[in-house]
Amino acid sequence: MFRENNFKTIKDVSVALWLKECLEKPWSRGDGCNYAASVIPKGYEAYARIFHPAYLPDENREITWTELARYFTRKPHSQMQWHRIVGSGSPLFNGLKITEPAQGHLPREKAGELVKVLRKYTGTPDDCLFAVWNGWGGSEAEKRWPEAAVLQLPDREYVLLGGPIEAAAISVLPFCEQSASLWWPRDRAWCVATDIDLMWTYVGGTTGCIDEVLKIVCLEVYPAKIDDRVDINGDIINS
Repeated sequence: MFRENNFKTIKDVSVALWLKECLEKPWSRGDGCNYAASVIPKGYEAYARIFHPAYLPDENREITWTELARYFTRKPHSQMQWHRIVGSGSPLFNGLKITEPAQGHLPREKAGELVKVLRKYTGTPDDCLFAVWNGWGGSEAEKRWPEAAVLQLPDREYVLLGGPIEAAAISVLPFCEQSASLWWPRDRAWCVATDIDLMWTYVGGTTGCIDEVLKIVCLEVYPAKIDDRVDINGDIINS
């Protein structure tokens, strides 16, 4: 079984430099908006957006954004924003407390289901790259992986790790669940991106790959576009 301490260090940053060419600099269009193109690389045939689930602790179950949107008489759609769905403060669902979706982290269970599909759409499933943001509290990434190459993207740095695709469902931290921020196979057949500030994850790949991702029953997933907005005012339907 693959474990957290089995990640290998990637010493050559060149394997990740393609991201610099394919990612848009955040807020660079001059229109006061930020777009998915700053989170997930351009150039793929299709994209999907996976919404991280919220949770109802009193019922010990997950709850989707779609269910919450309908409860709060909002419209569920591919560019939903959490605050536009549930409002501010401490919203309740049928009198029950709602635990917000994970921010900057694709839950392990969801990642595991995604892996089952993505494995079929790469020729290098056992050779994947994982970019881990070095700012996670307590991670001390450079100390834990002192020989790992450092990838500098606009505003953030990442350490590069390697492993099989199944490593995507393994926490990169020893004391809590934390997914990698970006991961892709060596052949770049697809890419998965979970920005540290967002409650959702993007996947880019071939049309066939994304079509199958959209059918994963346990995921709340919508088709996405590279020009979808990700800034706080991006949900113009529920504004």
